[in-house]
Parts: sequence; C-alpha cells; structure tokens
Amino acid sequence: MKANRFTNIILFIFLFNCACIFADSNRGVICGKIIDGKTKSGLPGATIRLEGSGYGALANKYGDFKINNVKRVKYNSIISYVGYETKKLTLDLSKSDSIFVTVELQEEIIHTSEIVVSANKRLQAVQDVPISMSVLDNKELKDRNIILVDDALRYIPGINLNGDQVSIRGSSGFAFGLGSRVAFLLDGMPFVSGDQGDIKFDAVPVFDIERIEVVKGAGSALYGSGALGGVINIITKEPKEIPESKIQLHGGFYSKPKFQQWVYSDKTSTFEGINAGFSQKFNSLGIVLSGALLKDDSYRNFDESNKWNLFSKIKYDFSAQTYLNITGSYSYDKFDAWAYWNSLDSATIPPTGTDTNERIISLKSTLFAEVRHIFNNGDFMLVRSGIYSTDFSNNPDKPEENRASKANSINSETQVSNKILHNVLLTYGINHILNNVDANIYGKKSQNIIAGYFQGEFSNIDMLVITAGGRIDYEKINGEDTNNFEFSPKIGLSFTSPWGTIFRSSVGRGFRAATVAEKYATLRYSGFSVQPNPKLTPEVSWSYEIGANQYFDIRKTHIYCDISFFENDFSNLIEPQFDFSNMGVINFKNITKARIRGIEASIKTMLFGKLGIESSLAYMDAMDLTKNEKLKYRSKYLWYNRMLLPLGFLEFQLDHRYLSIVENIDEGLILIKNSDARVPVNVLDARVIFYLSKITSLPLTFTFNIKNLLNYYYLDMVGNLAPFRNISLQVEANW
Repeated sequence: MKANRFTNIILFIFLFNCACIFADSNRGVICGKIIDGKTKSGLPGATIRLEGSGYGALANKYGDFKINNVKRVKYNSIISYVGYETKKLTLDLSKSDSIFVTVELQEEIIHTSEIVVSANKRLQAVQDVPISMSVLDNKELKDRNIILVDDALRYIPGINLNGDQVSIRGSSGFAFGLGSRVAFLLDGMPFVSGDQGDIKFDAVPVFDIERIEVVKGAGSALYGSGALGGVINIITKEPKEIPESKIQLHGGFYSKPKFQQWVYSDKTSTFEGINAGFSQKFNSLGIVLSGALLKDDSYRNFDESNKWNLFSKIKYDFSAQTYLNITGSYSYDKFDAWAYWNSLDSATIPPTGTDTNERIISLKSTLFAEVRHIFNNGDFMLVRSGIYSTDFSNNPDKPEENRASKANSINSETQVSNKILHNVLLTYGINHILNNVDANIYGKKSQNIIAGYFQGEFSNIDMLVITAGGRIDYEKINGEDTNNFEFSPKIGLSFTSPWGTIFRSSVGRGFRAATVAEKYATLRYSGFSVQPNPKLTPEVSWSYEIGANQYFDIRKTHIYCDISFFENDFSNLIEPQFDFSNMGVINFKNITKARIRGIEASIKTMLFGKLGIESSLAYMDAMDLTKNEKLKYRSKYLWYNRMLLPLGFLEFQLDHRYLSIVENIDEGLILIKNSDARVPVNVLDARVIFYLSKITSLPLTFTFNIKNLLNYYYLDMVGNLAPFRNISLQVEANW
C-alpha cells in the first residue's frame, strides 16, 4: 500500500510537469568549445553540465559541444576534464536564443575541484555539498597499480580497512561475517551481496572506473539501509566520442621476509595480470567493454588466488533528452580458504590441521538498466532496475563446514529531479530491494525493503543553500512476525562567505537492517561456530558535522584546505558475542551503544607549480558507551600523505600512510593465537612513471611501483599480516 501511494504521488507530479513542459516553447541553444588553457587545442571528451537540470554534453574530437533545446534562463554550469581543473561558469540564455562560450581549462596535477553526484543524487561541485566528501580519480588508480578496489580505498582520507570491512571515520571495526556498514554502489545502484550484505571487491571493474566518490557520515536519507557510516559510489566511464582501445600489463613479486620462521618456500611469490578495454560511440550507440585476468601467488602459504572478470556498458541515445544505459558484468574468483595465521611465529602459514585442499569459488554477475529522460524545462526522471547475483561455494573435507550460498539482490528505483522555482530543487523517488537467498547455512529467505525519499534544496537566501529531506524504509524477512519501519531525516547548510570560505554543517540519520546471514547463519568456520539470532534489530546512527574549505593563493601557489568537526552516535550495533563456556561459539547481538568524535583536516597544493603535496589527518575518539571503554579495532589517528614531482615525461610519487595502534581488541578471539598482536601502521609506497607518449609517437606509459618500500610488518586484520614489500612493473598502451 505504501509503495502504491509513493507511486501515485510521483505519477501526479510527473503528469503536472508534462502539462507545463509541453506549453513551454521558450527554447534556446548553448554551444561552445573547451580547450587546453596552454596549448589552446580542443579537449575531446570534456564535459559540460548545467547544474540543477539534466542537461549536459560531451565535447567532440575538436573540443566543440552543443546543448540543444534548453529553457532560456540563467544556468550555473560545471565544466570538467580528466587531469584538468573543474571550472564553474554562469551562462545567461535569458536574453538570447543562443550563446557561444569558449572555456579554457588548466592542467591540474593535484585535483582540488572535483564534481560529484553522490551527496544529493545530482551533479555538484564537491566544495558546495553540505557534508564531507572525498574523490579518487582514474589517474590515481592507474598510478598506484590498483588491482582491486579495496586497495584504492586505503588511500582515501578518513577511511581504513580491517580485512575487507570498510570503515569511514571509525564506523566499522572487525568481525567475521558482519555486513558492510557503508553503502556501496556501482553507478548509483546498490552493490552488496543479498545474503551477507558484504562487498565483493573483485566484482568491480577497476579498469573502467572514472572516479570513486565517498560520502562521510550517515546517508540513509537518500540511500537507505547500509549507509550507517557513509556511502561509496563507484562511477564508471562513459563511452568515448573518439574510439579508444587500451591494454595494461603488470607483473611483480613479493620480497622475502627477514624472519626465517616466516619463510615457507624457496620459491619467489609473484603476481601478474592483464586488463584490456575498448570504448567508442557510433552515432546514437555507445559501448564500453573490458576484461581482466589476475593471478596472485600471495606472500603467505595457502593463499593463492585466480580471478577474471568481464564488464560492459551500452548507452543508446533515443534523442538529445532520452537515453538508455545497460550495464553488465561477470566475475570469477577461485582462492585458497585462508582465514588467519598459525601464530605470530609462523605468520605465513595457516593453523595446524587446516584443510589445505579446500578451495572457495565465488561467482558474481550483474545486469542493470537505466532510462533517463530530460524534460524541456530541464527537470529529469530516471527509472532503473537491476539484479546482482552472488554464488559462493567451497569443498571442505568436513561436510559441516560446507558454506554454499546463492543470492540475488534485485533493485528497482524511480527518481525525479524537479526545479519548481528558480531557487527550489526537489529530488524524490521510490525504491524497492528484494534479496532472495538460498543457502544450506541460512535456509531459503527473502528480504524486502520498500522505501520512498524526498529532498529539497533551497537557495533563496544569497550565498546560502539549505538541504532538507528524509526517507522512510519498510523492511521484512519472510517468516518473521516482526517488521521494521525506519525514518531517516537529514538537514544540511552550505554558506559561501564574502571572503571565499565555504562553511557547511549537516545532521543526518543512518541505519542498517540486519542481513539474512547475521540473523540465520548456522555454520562452522575455521574453528568458530556461528549460531542464529532472528531477533536482531537494525543498527542506527546519527551524524553531526560542521566544516569549512578555502582556497588560498600565496606567491602563485594555489592551496586548498578543508577541516571538519564531527560526531557519530551509534545504537543497537550488532557485535559478535563469544560464549566462553563453549569455546568458539559466536552469537550476533544488538548490544553496543557508541560515540565517535573527531576532527579531519586536509590540505592540497602544487608548490610553485612544481611539487604536489596532499596531506590529511583524522583524529577520532571512539568510545563504547555500553562498556565505557574504547571501541574495538579503531585507530585514534589516520594520517595519509602524497607527494608528486612531475618532470615532463617522468613523474615521481610517494604515498605514506600512518594509522596509530589499535587501542582495544576482542578478547573472545582466543582460538586465534597471538590475536592481541598489533603495531601501528606506517607504510611508504614509491613509484616512477615514464610517459613515453610525451617524447615519442608511441602511446605507452611505464610505471615502476614499490609498495611497502621499507618492508614494514603490520596487520591488516586479526591474525593476518599485511602484504610484504612488493615490486611491480606496469605497462599501459592507449590508442
């Protein structure tokens, strides 16, 4: 009934819009050229978007663009191109039926003015959103030889990982089998498994990522369940106007450990991979195709993996105002069933008695479709639906440790963006998620989530933008007597001061419904036994933040600074509880009330146009209010640094990551020997990039990468050494 009401409301507004739109004949054209500010040559593939509308265009091979049939009003536009500054321009079409503009973009090694879509489900400059965000672009992924997305996330300010569990500003610690407390999206579509609610990083097409957007703080007002600590949105590339073929090869090896007891083989452990892709637009039809093949011997015994994946994106323009996107992918991962070490003294081999014949096969497939229509007045509507399937199986010697599970997560959404006045923009929609699970360890279960959301942005006060809205979610698993209703409101303010400082503040609520796995798991895994608890209720968070950002110019050096003060309050956190009377038995329970307060500050600059520097520091005071102690598996300080020295066809880069020692751990993990072992994380990476294309006609780039240069030994999760120093060479060709 509730979903029908939401549908009727949206249908009414849609028909009202159509009545207004067809009566509007006051149309115009915006055209122009986007060029390199230094060479004055066109920038093919550069984008121009009109804020608050669905209008935009891609520059052709000469840098020319044209936006037809737009309403004759004043627009704020955002112009961007990979590797260049993002520029905002006001375009006044109210006094003429056409305008021509030439836009010059300057090359930018350190990016300080990214555009984002994840904060409010529409295009904005990152500086203008009322909540903290970070962006990682395609060039940074290539430079660092990122193979899986989880490795990329480790370099984003305010984020750290415990194994494969992502934590934004301390939102997650570590627990076997716990779902993600971060909403993870692929082009705006939920991309977590339907059974465990976890992230399958190998399913993400790294080779075709345009950028990674991270929203820090509760995001359930727009994204619903899972956005307890924030949102990560993977934006993939659009088809190119100019045909592009590319291939990337990499190969490398792990250094031997300096402790003899960690050396398990005389053989040198290696890793290698190949990525290939193609992109082109044929008039109205555009395609993106890519594939990857990856092999890793690992730096540990019984930890090998073999992966491959395929990705495709097809875009068809029915007209300048209507297009269809179809996205599909398939990934295969076969790997050894490594869980944790034997002990600190033998940290590169599994526990004695481990079934070393056990292999795990994980299959993932996706098929998404989206139709977007831009109305004559610039409003737009999108309808999208898709399925994300996961198939997990293993082959243990002991039948009771079989953990086969198949799950389908089906997501459907309708969204409308409607500018009802010059300074009032509405975004609203309905969303349905159906998770179907068939597993020997969970049973056959279906989880339904039905939601409606509404948000308004008001800018009628000079220099001030107010954002307010909320979302109602209904969640139920078949066979349960209870259901859950969650209302997640938000409000945000963004104020641009006369001296250029942009202040922001926000309050928002997040929640995460317990997954099928957390409620119904009955399994044995590496010595642990998990018992079901169908009475689990949703986790809840409230996020509060104030912050500011500012550009400075000191002696021709551009400096960008950002600072934020935040507090995240959590209740009903689901945590594993160990039954000490029955060693190794785990129950998931809603027990923890927590508070995380902190400060995050960052700076980006290109000193005198020669030396690029990025630095971010996050301080967090993470308290378990239930036990009046520090939250488990959280670091107090996260300090990330990056340095770049471009010298024409050569570029030198350094990355440094420091995470202070984890202050509290779970004493229940007594089955893992030396589970209390921990040190600070203090890792230095170095690379040299050789752009052969800048001095010859060969379209080649060579990257020599050394990760963990000093071969520093630390843990990336309980009982798991992080990778040793590894050295690799990457070669990429684009034509």
